[in-house]
Amino acid sequence: VISDIEQRTGWDIDYNRKLAQIAEANGFDYALSQIRFTAGYGADNQHESVSFSHALLAATTTLKVIAAILPGPWNP
Repeated sequence: VISDIEQRTGWDIDYNRKLAQIAEANGFDYALSQIRFTAGYGADNQHESVSFSHALLAATTTLKVIAAILPGPWNP
């Protein structure tokens, strides 16, 4: 489902660092960094989850970040 409602979130690293710090401060143990290579529903930016996860880890002290990997059509 594609919505025409304006996005209230950001895809930039600064916004996501802030969210990771808020999550950590509120007791979250884990975070998942999704892979984002397409911008099909209004998102302006794309990011690669492993390097994105490194930035979140650098901004937090105890949060464990899981990076999603897209294997594509290859059989793992």
